[in-house]
Amino acid sequence: MNKLQRVVLTVALAFIALFCLVPPWSSQVQGFISTRGGFVPWRPVPGESQFDFGRLVVEFVVVVVLGAALFFLWRNGSKVVRAREFSVVDKDGKTRAKLGLDDSGQPELNLNDQNGTARVGLTLSAGGTAGMTVCDQNGRGRATLVMGRSGQPVLGLTDQNGKLRARLSLSESGEPYLSLFDPTERARASLALSETGEPWLALCDQNGRTRTWLSGAEGGTGLTLFDHTGETRALLAAGESGRPGLALYDQNGNARASLGLDDSGQPVLGLLDQTGKTRAALSVDADGSAGLALRDQIGIPSAELALA
Repeated sequence: MNKLQRVVLTVALAFIALFCLVPPWSSQVQGFISTRGGFVPWRPVPGESQFDFGRLVVEFVVVVVLGAALFFLWRNGSKVVRAREFSVVDKDGKTRAKLGLDDSGQPELNLNDQNGTARVGLTLSAGGTAGMTVCDQNGRGRATLVMGRSGQPVLGLTDQNGKLRARLSLSESGEPYLSLFDPTERARASLALSETGEPWLALCDQNGRTRTWLSGAEGGTGLTLFDHTGETRALLAAGESGRPGLALYDQNGNARASLGLDDSGQPVLGLLDQTGKTRAALSVDADGSAGLALRDQIGIPSAELALA
């Protein structure tokens, strides 16, 4: 309500109070009427009725008009209520909701249960980060949804000790990312999609090192196993044609053994030296015959054995 509306409202209230408390036919009323010589007091003429019906009608009209103006101002005045804090209490006087500012001057909304414990909180930081926290019956935050200034949402789930155990988020380019944490808040498993839409799964040890990697793509799928130093030790894959293959690696990351199917779909086992050259190969042909081939360090066959 602006200043003019407040003035009109005050005058209207004053007139209404005057006409309601002092009726025009009261013997205590003394008015003034204008004459040529100025103003003289007015008193009822002896023998005349002190009840002035015309004056009553005029004053009634004034009261109705001022009342209508008051009602109009009430309906059309400003509907903004200004305060530093609002609290909603139940019938027992316990605060169930509170809207206000935190210690840093940022807005926050808290919803409490019947015991007065905060269960839901909405906040907005000075940096523009919006957040919602859902708490358990002890007031500990168990689920937090945060929206940063750049627009990436993050959902975090915590255990009863306040440790982060799961997090779901989106990258800047919009790819989903799910992480699972152990009781010490170390990431142990991650599931995500790449920018091209290819899914992958990573499993980590207690030190946070990736030990298992599973990925899928149009060109094939693969499972990679790593040692504690991060070196690849085993790879199981299926190519675009669906042909499977298994490769084993030494501590230096060199392939030392392979097992797969050749172009005709027959099994082949290969043993390799530290330089990656095949030194022995065991295979089975389509007719069921088995063969063993041995090669020297430059890859020239030095011995072959075939069984029909």
